[in-house]
Amino acid sequence: MTAGKKVLLVIVFLLLVYGISAPFQKVSEPIYWGVFPAPIFYLLIVHVLFVGFIGFLAFGTKLHGRVEDEEAFLAEIRREKGGEK
Repeated sequence: MTAGKKVLLVIVFLLLVYGISAPFQKVSEPIYWGVFPAPIFYLLIVHVLFVGFIGFLAFGTKLHGRVEDEEAFLAEIRREKGGEK
């Protein structure tokens, strides 16, 4: 994974974490800014996006399951670590 992609994933992760924490929401208000649906509905959408993002990271970056070709996988890790130094 390139450095640019890692930075992009970290930015998306931080935005989703901020969305889940939702310090700006007042759950008792039925309408948010008069346009958006109830904040709790928004929070559910952000939770689904967050779970989808974690799933993407797990399946898209080989963080799950057994590695089919262990030698190629280890060589790829060595290349990535060598490129970051």
